[in-house]
Amino acid sequence: MRFAIACLMLSATVPGSAAATRWSVIAGGGVGFPASSSSFQEGLSAGPHATAGVICRLTPLLSLVGRGSYSHYPRDDEGTLLVAGIDKHPLRILDMTGGTMDVWEGSIDLRFYPTQAGSSVRPYVAGAAGVATHRYEGVEIAYAYAGHTWPATIPADDGTEASIAAGAGVSFATGSRLVLDVEARLQVLWRQDSALWSVPLWLEVSLGW
Repeated sequence: MRFAIACLMLSATVPGSAAATRWSVIAGGGVGFPASSSSFQEGLSAGPHATAGVICRLTPLLSLVGRGSYSHYPRDDEGTLLVAGIDKHPLRILDMTGGTMDVWEGSIDLRFYPTQAGSSVRPYVAGAAGVATHRYEGVEIAYAYAGHTWPATIPADDGTEASIAAGAGVSFATGSRLVLDVEARLQVLWRQDSALWSVPLWLEVSLGW
């Protein structure tokens, strides 16, 4: 509701934008790639990414997007072992549990289209700011070495932090109301001690009215 009110207020302050304002609902999915910054990110692999939201077109060149996103990063065994500092050999690993991360985010995106409306293919750049919650499941490892069993751990981690992102995409008009977007972005979640970096890539469909 707040996003809708803000969008209408912005539309009213942009000369000539009222007639150009259109609404669309969006939904899509793709894959998210963890990037290195926090130590446990070395132990994550690419996983599914889903997104949904609403687009408010302010002018033919500018749009606001309110979206919610979810990413799941499964455990990368080799990366996890690297973080745990084990001189590993496959026969030495007795058990390994945990090591996945889930991220929920709500954000407001601002899109800029350098080409005029009416084109069937329109590239765009986007910037975003929002709030994200992450939950990392700690890893517990048991391994055998020199006739003994040894433990190794990566502690659990969770929190809510501010997030920013920058990216680019291409919109393909498949009809008067249906648009297909392909977008990739670099996303950063600001934590107190370090940052969580990721590169989500997704395909989404928007239906306008």
